[in-house]
Amino acid sequence: MKASRNNRGFTLLEVLVAVVVLSIGLLGAAALNATSIRSNHGSLLHSQASLLATEIVERMRLNAAQARAGAYDFALNDPLPTTASNCEAVGANCDPNQLADFDRARWAARTSALLPSGDAAIATDATVDPARVVVTLQWDDSRGQSAPVTQDFFFNLPSL
Repeated sequence: MKASRNNRGFTLLEVLVAVVVLSIGLLGAAALNATSIRSNHGSLLHSQASLLATEIVERMRLNAAQARAGAYDFALNDPLPTTASNCEAVGANCDPNQLADFDRARWAARTSALLPSGDAAIATDATVDPARVVVTLQWDDSRGQSAPVTQDFFFNLPSL
């Protein structure tokens, strides 16, 4: 069989079209992978925020009198608390006020370390029983969205 003159180069054109289609498919797969990575990172930050909120509320439950008195409260954009005393050291003898200061400072340091540009606020409403605690966490999720993420967590602080 002899190929006709009109069919010369047709196989090369088919190969080029197949390469273009394959390239578009690979670009789509790469874009899907990048979106997946961004979403996974955002999910990680939301999980960290949830764990941080639960952590501080558990510390507040252990020092409930100070928590009800507002010793743990602070607002967004306030300087995050710091402290010099270590209430977890062996032989440490901290009073409830020092323990509240230590808890806030340690938690604020963890918030800054785990959430990019992390900021926090805690508000306690002790006029109701059980007392209501709102923990607000804010961080930069520039990988996932353009605006900072703010998430509120609501807890009850039962009376002892």
